[in-house]
Amino acid sequence: MILHRWPLALLLALALATPAGARTLAEIRDLGVLSMCANPDALPHSSQKADPPGFQIEIGRAIADALHVQLRVDWIVPRLRAAEGL
Repeated sequence: MILHRWPLALLLALALATPAGARTLAEIRDLGVLSMCANPDALPHSSQKADPPGFQIEIGRAIADALHVQLRVDWIVPRLRAAEGL
């Protein structure tokens, strides 16, 4: 019975999905800021702690340095971890 519901759930998810907006290179340079989002506790990918920051943060910093702009990291918490904090 539950298997028959997944196509409806998929269609609903696709209907409600919105495309992610991305800035152009010109917009990034005009703003002087490269923005990225990362999980604050997901080593080796990313960490809010300075040492080690994780490879995603290191790559973001290298790109921002190459573009001569600042890096802004927006820390996101996955839905399941957010529910644990309630």
